[in-house]
Amino acid sequence: LLQQTLDSFDVRQAGCSCATDREEIYAAIEGMHMHHGGGGLDAFNRMVRTTLKDQVLQRLYGPQGQSTVKYSTLLMVLLPVTCFVLGQMFTAIRESPAFVQGACLTLFIT
Repeated sequence: LLQQTLDSFDVRQAGCSCATDREEIYAAIEGMHMHHGGGGLDAFNRMVRTTLKDQVLQRLYGPQGQSTVKYSTLLMVLLPVTCFVLGQMFTAIRESPAFVQGACLTLFIT
């Protein structure tokens, strides 16, 4: 998903909460690329789709395509989210009618 997102990146399609911010961002990008050979927004899109994408994927997956994220780091990041989701789910079940609680219990046991 990340690779596909970077492959199809277009700064013109990026969300922006305020139209005046969008114009300032475009002007900043065009100004930055004027100092590096021109091309404006299209050059920025090419840089994101190639150079930035390659660097991000290399950092995530390493040169052999293997993930470089340690299991302990992944666990540290995902454990709080998992606990939160499970807590929300169990709260919803606890507040449900008895027949729903029974059905959920049956699903968890089997």
